[in-house]
Amino acid sequence: MSITLLNIDDSALEIYSGFSVIDLTGKNISLGEPVPEFAPAFEALYFSKSVTCKSSGVVIEGLVPPSIVIVDPFSNYIIDTIRSIAGYSCFLFSWMCLPAGAILYRCGPEECGGGGDMSAKIEAEVAHTGKDAAEAAKELFDNMITGKVISLPGVPPMYDYEWYPQEDRESGRW
Repeated sequence: MSITLLNIDDSALEIYSGFSVIDLTGKNISLGEPVPEFAPAFEALYFSKSVTCKSSGVVIEGLVPPSIVIVDPFSNYIIDTIRSIAGYSCFLFSWMCLPAGAILYRCGPEECGGGGDMSAKIEAEVAHTGKDAAEAAKELFDNMITGKVISLPGVPPMYDYEWYPQEDRESGRW
């Protein structure tokens, strides 16, 4: 798991000098799978211990504890790990880059054509079935693709699968 910053000019160097890029695994990872190396690495960083970048071999040490983490909104295990180690002393920021209609369809109010409160639905599914939250969430999102016509305010009517123009590698659908 690593981040590569490209096209850094002199004006950006000052900003980027405050960032440390660390490859935790030394291999390609699946974005949908938890990275077991994350928890011990974050704990080490939080307590100003050393962490070794797996791709460069550089040992990063003596950093001040992270105070802000930018995290993928679907990486719940990262959020849970940070909260268990740092409590609320570390701010979490998350965002998605997608059209407003897509987020309205997935998580907006049901009366506007959206999927409703997915967190509440996932919690209810976990309580009802005992499934893992990630499994329940995947099933709920997978079941949103049924071939029905979706009508959202400000967006022309379209089939639900049109929100997913590429084939979903995990389910093999659409």
